[in-house]
Amino acid sequence: YADNSYEVTDTSEASAHGMHVSGIIAGNGSIGDAEPALGRIDGVAPNAQLLAMKIFGNKIHTGAQDVDLIRAIEDSVKLGADIINMSLGSPNGLNDPSDGVGKAIAKAREAGVLVVVAAGNSGLNTALNGDTQDALGVWDDGSLGSPASMTGSFAVASVANGKFTARTMSFGDTTLPFMEMSEDFREQDLSLVAVGQGTEEDVEEVGEDALRGKVAVVKRGEIDFQDKWDILNEARVAGMIIYNSEDEPGRLPAYSVSSGPHFTGAMRNEDGVRLVQAIKDAGGELNVHVSATPITIPNPDALTPSSFTSWGPTPTLDFKPQIAGIGGNVYSSINRNAYVTMSGTSMASPNVAGTAALLYQNLRALSGAERAHA
Repeated sequence: YADNSYEVTDTSEASAHGMHVSGIIAGNGSIGDAEPALGRIDGVAPNAQLLAMKIFGNKIHTGAQDVDLIRAIEDSVKLGADIINMSLGSPNGLNDPSDGVGKAIAKAREAGVLVVVAAGNSGLNTALNGDTQDALGVWDDGSLGSPASMTGSFAVASVANGKFTARTMSFGDTTLPFMEMSEDFREQDLSLVAVGQGTEEDVEEVGEDALRGKVAVVKRGEIDFQDKWDILNEARVAGMIIYNSEDEPGRLPAYSVSSGPHFTGAMRNEDGVRLVQAIKDAGGELNVHVSATPITIPNPDALTPSSFTSWGPTPTLDFKPQIAGIGGNVYSSINRNAYVTMSGTSMASPNVAGTAALLYQNLRALSGAERAHA
C-alpha cells in the first residue's frame, strides 16, 4: 500500500518487524519434525493463512499513513480475513469517533472481523521502569496508543515470557548465556573489552584505540541505552553487550538501539560480572566464541506485566486494554532465514491474534448447539 507495489518484505528497514510478527502468528518451522528443534520456531497458529498488507513503505519512511491503513483494513475484510492484527500505533491515543482509521476498524468489527491492536510501549505512571513522563515532565495516565484506543479495537497489553531464548559465549572452560539483539546474528569469534557503564569518561579511560573493532561490555545504568551506543559508536566499536544492574538479579535488560549491522547483546548481572572479571584477568581484552545454537533460561518475571506496556484507561475513560499477551522477550523469525528476540506489545498482539485464530477454528468445528453453549 505505502509503495504501491507487491513487495511485502522490509527491504530497507533496519528492523524486520513484520516478519517477526508474522512468525509469532503462523511460523511453521518444525512442521513435520518428529522432535521440533529449538531453533525452528512454530507460531501460535502454524497453519494460519496470512494476508501481508504492507502499510510501512520501503521507499517512504514517514510511518504508516491513515489512507493506507484504511485501504488495508477494507481490503482485508473484502478478502475474507477473520482477524486483523495491527502491531502499530502512536502514543497517547484518543477514542475519536470521527477518526478515519477508527471508523474503518468499527466497520470491520460490524463485518465480523476481530481487529487486534497493540496497546503501545509507553508504560504508565505506575510502571516499574518510571519512563513515562512526556517531554514537559508531565505524568500521563492516557498512555495507551492509537488505534488501540478506538472502540472497535481489541487492545492488547504485554506480559513477560516464561523463558528467555538465549545464545552462549565460551572462553576456556566457561560458558555464559546471553541474548542476542542483532538481527544479523551469526556464530562467530569476538574480542571483548570492558568499558564500565559506557560513559564518555569510561571510553576516555579505556582509550579509543583499545576499543576500535572490539565489542564493548558495559553495565546498565548512569546513562540511557541509546546514549551508551552513540558514545561507543564514536569510538568505532564492533558492537556492545549490556549486562544488567545488581538490583535486578536473574533478569536480562530489554533495550533497543539503532545499531545497524553491529553486534549487540544483553546479559544478566551475574553473568556480566563474571565476564568483566575474565576480561580483567586476560589483561583487558578477551577472545570469546559465540554460538548460534539457541538455549532457554528461566525468566524470573514470567507472566507479569511488562514494564514497557501501555495500559488504560483512555482519556475518555474507556476500558482498555481488554487483554494481555506474551510480548516480553519473544523469539521469532526475521528476514534472511534468521531468528531474533524482540519485546513489545507488537509481539503481544500477534500472540493474541494467533490464539483467536485457533478459537475461531475450534468454534467452526462445533455444531450449532455446541457453538451457542461455548
